[in-house]
Amino acid sequence: MKEMKKQTYSNSIKELEQIINSLESDNDLNMDELNKQVKKASKLLSFCKKELTQINKEVEELINNID
Repeated sequence: MKEMKKQTYSNSIKELEQIINSLESDNDLNMDELNKQVKKASKLLSFCKKELTQINKEVEELINNID
C-alpha cells in the first residue's frame, strides 16, 4: 500500500522536480503517461501557489502589526 504523505509546499516542490526530471529524461513517454504527469504537475503548482499566497498574507499581517 502506498504511504500517504501530508501535502506540504516542500513535498509538492520535490514531487514537481521529480516529474520534471522524469519528463526530461524519458524520451519514450507515452501520451497517456505524459497527460497524467502534466495534470499532476498542474495540481501541484496550484497547491503551491495557494500556499505562497497564504504565507504572503500572513507575513503582511505580521509586518502591519509591528507598528
